[in-house]
Amino acid sequence: MVSVAGGKLTTYRRIALDALDHLGVRHLSRRPRPLPGATGLDRIPWPVPLDPVTRAHLLHLYGSLAPEVLAPAAEDPSLLEPLVAGRPDVRAQAQYARAREWALSDEDVFRRRTTAWLAASGLRV
Repeated sequence: MVSVAGGKLTTYRRIALDALDHLGVRHLSRRPRPLPGATGLDRIPWPVPLDPVTRAHLLHLYGSLAPEVLAPAAEDPSLLEPLVAGRPDVRAQAQYARAREWALSDEDVFRRRTTAWLAASGLRV
């Protein structure tokens, strides 16, 4: 048995491949694959009109859940406003993080769940 601890969702695949290498498993494909639910994203219905950059950004972050993130914006268009001017993260992401991802504060959302803090700090993603 091999136990793996730590890591983040964004690095799980690399960690899993390293563990398989450690076990001597070499015949599996190393090619990246989309997450489950990622196929057909170009055909999903959107609750609100969205610019292509923000749409692609939200699809990258949330996959097939992106329309769910934006659903409240159909009632409150201010949720489509960017968290940082010129960046694709929108206020709906903050609301979604608080409601569905256990975000506890504005700082938690801003610094840990979006790229907005990096952009506002002048750092590059």
